[in-house]
Amino acid sequence: MAFITIDNNKLLKNNKEIFLKGFGLGGWLIPEGYMLKFYTSCDRPRRIEKLIEDTCGKEYSTHFWKEYYNKYISEFDIKLIAEKGFNSIRIPFNSRILFDIEKDNKVTFNKSILEVLDRAITWCKKYGIYVILDMHGAPGGQTGQNIDDSINDHPDLFTNKLYQKQLIDMWKFLAIHYRAEEIIVGYDLLNEPLPNFFNQYNEMVLPLYREIIKEIRKIDINHIIILEGVHWASDFSIFNSLTKEEVKENKIMLQFHKYWNNPDQESLKEYIKYSNSLNTPLLMGEGGENNIDWYTIAFSMYERLNIHYSFWTYKKMDNHNSIISFNAPKNWDKVITYLETRTKEENLDYCVIFDNLLRNITEVKVNNDVINSLNRESPLTIPAEGFDNFTIKENHQSKVLFREETKVELVFEDNHIGKPNYQKMNGEKQSIEDKIFVKQYEKESLKYKIRIQQGLNTISIKLKGVGSFNLSYNNITTQNININSHNIIEKKLKITNKDTITNISINTVEGELYFDEIAFNKDNKKVKIITTTSFDDSFTTFEETKEFVEDINYEENNIVDLQPEIEKQKFKGFGGAFTESASYVFSKLSPTLQDDVLQLYFSEEGLNYKYGRVPIDSCDFSLTQYSEIENEENIDTFSLKYANKYIIPFLEKAYEINKNIKLILAPWSPPEYMKENNSRLNGGKLKKEYYEKWANYLVSYIKKIREKSFKVFAISSQNEPNAIQTWDSCIYSAEKEALFISKYLGPALKENNLEEVLIIGWDHNKDSAYNRCKSLHKNTEVKEYLKAIGFHWYSGDHFKQLEMIRKQYPSLLLISTENCIELTKTNNSHLQNAQKYAHEIIGDLKAGLDIFMDWNLLLDSKGGPNTVNNYCVAPIMANKKFSKININEEYYYLKHFNQLEDSIVIESSSYTKDIEILSTKKGSSINTILLNTSNEQKKCNIRYNNKILNIIIDKNSIITTNQIV
Repeated sequence: MAFITIDNNKLLKNNKEIFLKGFGLGGWLIPEGYMLKFYTSCDRPRRIEKLIEDTCGKEYSTHFWKEYYNKYISEFDIKLIAEKGFNSIRIPFNSRILFDIEKDNKVTFNKSILEVLDRAITWCKKYGIYVILDMHGAPGGQTGQNIDDSINDHPDLFTNKLYQKQLIDMWKFLAIHYRAEEIIVGYDLLNEPLPNFFNQYNEMVLPLYREIIKEIRKIDINHIIILEGVHWASDFSIFNSLTKEEVKENKIMLQFHKYWNNPDQESLKEYIKYSNSLNTPLLMGEGGENNIDWYTIAFSMYERLNIHYSFWTYKKMDNHNSIISFNAPKNWDKVITYLETRTKEENLDYCVIFDNLLRNITEVKVNNDVINSLNRESPLTIPAEGFDNFTIKENHQSKVLFREETKVELVFEDNHIGKPNYQKMNGEKQSIEDKIFVKQYEKESLKYKIRIQQGLNTISIKLKGVGSFNLSYNNITTQNININSHNIIEKKLKITNKDTITNISINTVEGELYFDEIAFNKDNKKVKIITTTSFDDSFTTFEETKEFVEDINYEENNIVDLQPEIEKQKFKGFGGAFTESASYVFSKLSPTLQDDVLQLYFSEEGLNYKYGRVPIDSCDFSLTQYSEIENEENIDTFSLKYANKYIIPFLEKAYEINKNIKLILAPWSPPEYMKENNSRLNGGKLKKEYYEKWANYLVSYIKKIREKSFKVFAISSQNEPNAIQTWDSCIYSAEKEALFISKYLGPALKENNLEEVLIIGWDHNKDSAYNRCKSLHKNTEVKEYLKAIGFHWYSGDHFKQLEMIRKQYPSLLLISTENCIELTKTNNSHLQNAQKYAHEIIGDLKAGLDIFMDWNLLLDSKGGPNTVNNYCVAPIMANKKFSKININEEYYYLKHFNQLEDSIVIESSSYTKDIEILSTKKGSSINTILLNTSNEQKKCNIRYNNKILNIIIDKNSIITTNQIV
């Protein structure tokens, strides 16, 4: 076995030095209120638990926490950490959560939480991420504060021997369970013990550490023991009695935390002194919650000093200064109001709010600015005072109390003397009062660690003064740049580097210059990229930004070439069906859940649906078979009594979100008395003598829908006219359908001044769409009224059918009127279903599609209700009790297309058939959607106008890129 070990202040594995750089996974197994915007009113796990139980009930609370622990950190997170160049995580946990205390005070694992932890460690092994286990909340609490889940605001761990025994037993359990696990670096025995206001217990910390170490070493001799100082891990004085021999024998590593003070070596003196005297490495175990400038200076310093680090924290709500951010759910402000008033708002379903929190923690934003600052990688701006090395002619006296030992001259902009304020907890920028200049004299230089990829790069330097300077990198020195300004100016240099740059120097040639900052590629165009990627037991949607770069190497491999000047059709938008089943399920939901569904489908942040399909009378997705008319006499006087019960209320709610939803009406069957088989079911045909009356009923239906202020865009002559179904259905030959359209339905619309309502022909499977279209047009009068061909996806791709219609009948709209996954025909996973949706939409749009309609907007847990057990999947489905909605993976794939309304489909070429590609343009932006259904990761270089976007498409992923052109 090859465990990480300690040798002379270094960490080694297999005799190779290891430098740990990574993240603390705060907010996961010990949630903290501030990460959820709760702050002091609900600052620790037990108070958050009480909040959820008080607002949602005990049963829901149990469900919530099970989901939370399973979702907050997923395989995606571990994979991302590895891909971004980091190699470790520190997992803080709450002893109360990971362990159970039985009646006899016996400690046992909470098996469900242990499974969550074990699963994460399995992912870490898969991606090569080292793990530190952090006892963040000890029994009784070691700080008496929110961070340890203290019950009494007092560090009871140090006043109660029972808690100390439990802590020791817990570490014994962990040592037994993980003693053979090589990916684990070590055990962080106690997080931030004893702030200064409880320093009367300081002398108890090291003896407790020693007791724990003694018991661990009886079980596990391999893993490193990590010890933190007192007062938020900032005071190492408790280690005065530690000896080199004790440290070496027990493989002890020391940890400090650093927040908000100067990011300079001077502030680390004490820690470095203890490290050197005890001959053991240092870990900066927590530091962050600040701005990008602070990160850029501090974390480069840790690497320079070989101090291992764990950035805090990896993930939290609504922020830009952690690696991962997620949105606050809708009505989160109402939860915070409840904390202030302890009064629940009427008609507000708090369970929905917390369900949406569970959803949002898997829909995240990756803050690459933070990642770049930690890695010192372009694009990045480095404050001038963040130099990594320097050359000076003589020692200088600074007015800024920062990095004083370097003897580089630092000055504030207004020339005052003092210490800079680096306390920027929410990531806000440095104030003008804290702006620092590096004053540099002739033949002095500043060196900065920076990684700049090969290619054409822009370096921008802000400075003032009189003199000249140049830059040097990779044994190249730029020409001198002259400066003569008492105000801050910006100088830009474009360089073309054939090799990656890892360091760059600013060299003052003559004069006296004041340097403010140096920026690398800060003005490069950003591309927003949204990815939905799937793993064995989870999926995640995440947003990040990347850069377009100049294609100076004329890349030929893995190219996707965009040609926006080659235009196809203008796509009109997406929609779904307001069936009676969907509407019934909607009616069973709470008002808060209903609003959630409406936002998910009809808001711009959701699927942005602009169309709705409404069955005329019953279909298979109804509660029963029915017609709004029962006899010939009430063709004009019917009341929509069936539609009024569920469908109309659902439509009215949708129209509150978007008043421009356009409806497509479709009949499944005429009333039984109008049909040859005297039944709504099993096909049958419309009797000849009822063609006119049936057409008049359809026109009357349109009028009654319009009377309710709904917009009717189109009507189908008949849903699936070639299908004899066990549910509502009716058969038309092409000749009969053409006759019905040209002699009855079309003229009836015209006579009633409804010519703007388009007639859709066929409305059946795509495999026969072209032939049906051709046959319909044999009736020379049909062209006046037939404005669209509708089709369904149930017979396979047949994209060529659409291409042929588009070519031969270019004036016809192509409307995909119904698409869904039939549970009676497939056992596909939600991922496979989602991929089918994306494949269909991409193929249809490239072939000429104008409108895409999904089938049921909403279904119950079985995929119904349905009159003939023809159950289906919907993107959103309710649970059995209608107390929750499940948003399936299909929804997230559909969301990749939500901004395509009014976009023009353009041409793009690809290097491989393994990636399906769709490109569109709208205004000054281009959207490119890439679908990878393979089990292999794919490289891709999207090229446009001599610029390249380098991306990697993970297996089983879909990506949307949006770039401004």
